[in-house]
Amino acid sequence: MDSNAALEVAQAVRDACRAAVADAWEDAGVQGLCVEGRCEVAVGAIERIALEEIVERVLAERSAGT
Repeated sequence: MDSNAALEVAQAVRDACRAAVADAWEDAGVQGLCVEGRCEVAVGAIERIALEEIVERVLAERSAGT
């Protein structure tokens, strides 16, 4: 994997983390969790991100685009 591909994968992972945290934070707030509980839920959401799927998707998109 070249450095551009690695950067695209890293950006996709960052975007997935951002979305997972935002969604989990909001859901936890709706459920009435305190800040500490919301943080725990957000961290758990990051831990459940399917990294392999992100890598495969980004690399497939790159190869389809070339």
